[in-house]
Order: sequence, then C-alpha cells, then structure tokens
Amino acid sequence: MWAGAPFAFRPQVAMAYQVTAEQVAERLLAEVGFRALRLGSLLNTPDGELMASAVELLTPPPYRADMELLVEALKIAAKKQQSEERDKAFGVGVVAAIGAVLFSAARS
Repeated sequence: MWAGAPFAFRPQVAMAYQVTAEQVAERLLAEVGFRALRLGSLLNTPDGELMASAVELLTPPPYRADMELLVEALKIAAKKQQSEERDKAFGVGVVAAIGAVLFSAARS
C-alpha cells in the first residue's frame, strides 16, 4: 500500500496561519515589480473595495483566509509606499526652498 493511504493528498496550511499581513507587506515592498505598480491607496477607494469584495465572493472558502491576508497586506504596503513618497516629496520641497533662499540671498 502507498504512503498516506487512503488520503495521500494533504492540503497545505493556509498562508494566513503562517505569516502576518505586515510580513507579507514587507515582502511585497522588497519586490521591484510591486513598487513599480504604485498602488497608492487603490484598495481604500470604492473601486478597490469593490474589487476586493468581488475577489472574496469568488474565492473558495478554504482560500478565504489567504485572500483576506493578501488584501490586508496590500493595504499596508500601499500605505507605507504612500508615506515614503510623501517623505521624499517633503525632502525635495525643503531642498528647493533652501535653494531658493540661497539663490535670492546671493542675488542681493
């Protein structure tokens, strides 16, 4: 008789029970392809919420926990990405303001 009889197929434990949404978000942010998507806060918009709801309705129950984990991870990653972009924009604005002050002082 073969190993594991009569049920050789054992489904994998859902990813949602092995990692947190924060861990998945960090992995997503480490991927260049994800960063290039620049999701911003898509999942926090009505269209994004509609897409997440549609995916949830189409997801079979055994995979629902993983789907919810991924949606939460995407939201966390998008917020972190937005925060980083705001910080960069603020830094550029400060440098531009200092440059303008120095330029006007040099002309005086």
